[in-house]
Amino acid sequence: MISPIYLTDKDLDILKKYEIGHGTDGSVYRVPKKLLQSNKGILFKLYHNRTPIYNDSSVIDEDGVKVYNKATMKVVDYIEPISYFVDTEEIRLRSKDAIYKAIERQKYISLTDLPKQPLYLNGHFQGCGLKEQHGTPIHYLSSLPMKKKLKIWKNITMKTQELVDHYIYPTELDNSPFTKTVYRNEFGEEEVRFGHSHILVTHSLNPSLIDLDGKSTIYTEHFSDKYYTKMIRAYNTLLIEFLFTIPLEELENELDGEAQLEIRLEQASVPSKYLKSLSSLSLNLDEVNDLLTFDFCKKKKLY
Repeated sequence: MISPIYLTDKDLDILKKYEIGHGTDGSVYRVPKKLLQSNKGILFKLYHNRTPIYNDSSVIDEDGVKVYNKATMKVVDYIEPISYFVDTEEIRLRSKDAIYKAIERQKYISLTDLPKQPLYLNGHFQGCGLKEQHGTPIHYLSSLPMKKKLKIWKNITMKTQELVDHYIYPTELDNSPFTKTVYRNEFGEEEVRFGHSHILVTHSLNPSLIDLDGKSTIYTEHFSDKYYTKMIRAYNTLLIEFLFTIPLEELENELDGEAQLEIRLEQASVPSKYLKSLSSLSLNLDEVNDLLTFDFCKKKKLY
């Protein structure tokens, strides 16, 4: 049974002191003891940019035109679409409905934590509860020995495959703390935000995929080649940057960037049969599993 989280403005004032992340999608808060209740180990994520739905306070004037009285207009609900699609048609669900469906999908997923609870603020849907994950952002671990990086990446691939098998596509795995974006906030003001890793790695080299809600993850009812391709591009980008420490941002504006990347990958001992697909960011998960049997230190297959 799904147990929603209910917050008030008073709770939000307390939470604001415990913000640990702020992105274009929403803000994430560590829950203080005074609000814990049964939410131990859960982070609260509150979404931005909700579109208000007002009560119909209009009257018809003598010309038959609807006139709204601002004094009597009240917000009765909010709309914030997120990327959850039904069947093969791109039918976008409202956030609340999408989060409930994402939560229900957890019964098929054993290797990764999906959203845990819907979150309401003053009775209106506002976000979700997420299991708190611990570890170092993967982008800060690219200097690890190749053997350790391969262990991490095999685990990431296994977890990504399980998600894809159940039509969940984490399309922003390559999100990096070293990049910045400029966007307009809910007040129309320009803000600069730095990214953050969507994978955390523990001391035992166990990776956790995070941010599996909102615009960073697509949930569908059937396999989607469109979103699988989008996910694979992000996955390949992170693979190249993490395993081979090749900064793709330096190559993306070059006319022959893909050709240069292929040369760099060949210099990193990537077998020739994978060079075209990897340099075009289209190496699929089956091919990656085969690639990971290669010993890049000794330049031969492990088995």
